[in-house]
Amino acid sequence: MSARTWSPALFYNLGNAYFRAGDAGHAILNYRRALVLDPHHPEAEANLRVARDRARALDLRPDALESYAAWASADTYAIIGALAFWMVAFLLVNTFRRQRRATTVRMSVLTAGVLILVASLSALYLFKTGRSGRALGIVTGHEVQARVATAENASSVLPLPPGSEVKVLSRRGDWVYALLPNDSRGWIPAYAVELVRL
Repeated sequence: MSARTWSPALFYNLGNAYFRAGDAGHAILNYRRALVLDPHHPEAEANLRVARDRARALDLRPDALESYAAWASADTYAIIGALAFWMVAFLLVNTFRRQRRATTVRMSVLTAGVLILVASLSALYLFKTGRSGRALGIVTGHEVQARVATAENASSVLPLPPGSEVKVLSRRGDWVYALLPNDSRGWIPAYAVELVRL
């Protein structure tokens, strides 16, 4: 792993090893990492469901746009966006080069291309910044409490079982400020949370 030669199989096998060792937090973390590299890894999906159920892990709820955008991977949206960009560029150059009036069909295709380009770029933005984007963290510690302040004696906002999802918003010293599964926010000890994306 130090050479950064990661594969879905590596994280899937790490998840299995942690699961057998009884470490649900790290098992769920590694299954999620496998799914980041291969969103359609059926064994990782199945084992993730089993591990979450056993650990009673809490999940972040995606909003409507994120749920809709989840039908394809970020790579698929990038390819669709690139194709739409080149289609729009070709039509614009062709229209201006020949100095003809744009026909209704050409303008319709151009408009559709621009809309597809905007939609794919929006989906890519959601993948990067949404609840399951780069800031997605998994609670790996045991008996973790999200707190209202950066102190162990501060009031608890929510108990987080191992494997629970959080969205890391910021860091302050040994603490992480995160969006929690109940849509509130709280401080979690930094040692108890790991980001899914490396």
